[in-house]
Amino acid sequence: MTHATSTDDCPPDPPPWFWHLIDEAKRGPGPFRAALDALSQEQVARAYAYFSDLARIFCCTRYVSRMHPDTTEDGSHDTGFHIVAQGREHFRDVYQHADKVPSGPEPGTKAERMLPGDIIEFYRDKFGEDLPDIQSEYPDEGP
Repeated sequence: MTHATSTDDCPPDPPPWFWHLIDEAKRGPGPFRAALDALSQEQVARAYAYFSDLARIFCCTRYVSRMHPDTTEDGSHDTGFHIVAQGREHFRDVYQHADKVPSGPEPGTKAERMLPGDIIEFYRDKFGEDLPDIQSEYPDEGP
């Protein structure tokens, strides 16, 4: 991977445009869609892959053991989506400190948990096809 890394204990960063997209999502659906619209077809597909890959990191035992006891596999993915939707600094903080994983049954807002689906819908609407499968660039397990 050619993306920026740091000396701390986090996976390699996606490109800066990905975190800009996440920041725009925090501003609302309009800015998020505008930011998606400014991306190339490949970047939109990669945005989905980065979002899903980073969220999946939080589905390993180190993090799931700190989630609500009734959390399902889908719920752990939703928790990961919520963590990524908070932005780069929050993602890195939770990645390094598993005790900061949200422990409620449904963390964050439904809109945060739906961002990956919004990317899929945007891709279909703009490009007229389904998202391609993209090989993961991140580990399946956290540290």
